[in-house]
Amino acid sequence: MKSTGLLWDCQSRVNVVDEEMLSAMKNAGCATVGFGIESGSQRLLEAMKKAITVEQIERAMRSAMQLMFGFPGEDMSSLKETIGLFKRLRHPGRSMSFFTVFPGTEIYDFCVRSGVIPDEDAYLSDLKHCSGETVLLNFTYFPDSEIYPRIKWARALMRANACEDPARRKHFLKEAGKRLRSSTRVSWVRRFTSGLRQGRRVRMITEELKRINAPGRGPRRDGEGE
Repeated sequence: MKSTGLLWDCQSRVNVVDEEMLSAMKNAGCATVGFGIESGSQRLLEAMKKAITVEQIERAMRSAMQLMFGFPGEDMSSLKETIGLFKRLRHPGRSMSFFTVFPGTEIYDFCVRSGVIPDEDAYLSDLKHCSGETVLLNFTYFPDSEIYPRIKWARALMRANACEDPARRKHFLKEAGKRLRSSTRVSWVRRFTSGLRQGRRVRMITEELKRINAPGRGPRRDGEGE
């Protein structure tokens, strides 16, 4: 690859690049490569049918990536695995979008059939105006009231882990603690009942994902469920 004198960026996958390829791209003017790794939890990567491993992520990731929070079955354990990955990489984790169900995917059809999406027209209208940080459907084990504080907690911790300045690291750790405390201010009764409801929804969706991802059905389509 020869340089054109222009800076450019691209999207790729961690299982198709190597040091030689990335070096050639850099010499050709590539400034950033975005890897959609989605999660640092191998369990969730396999559920998504991403066909990548945490080890491949660690080998390939040196510049940028996109993360996805809220894939069905996301819990404190999987979130800590993602934070741990970024700690090993000493990377702040630039982008974290929320899992969104899109029309044309099997999981979307299931959500409509099962009543998870009770009003399809209303959902599509909301989808048209939502950003990657908008929560339309919660498939995690966290109650709705905890979603945004948990995301902010994870981001603050990842920034702290990648920060070399002691003062800024202390600031980010303090912010992370504040976000975590704000996620548990709801009464225990409300959290308990909400948790039961979330648990039923998560089990229903994860069972459907197992059916969709059963052997012989082929790899996950790019963009499905993102």
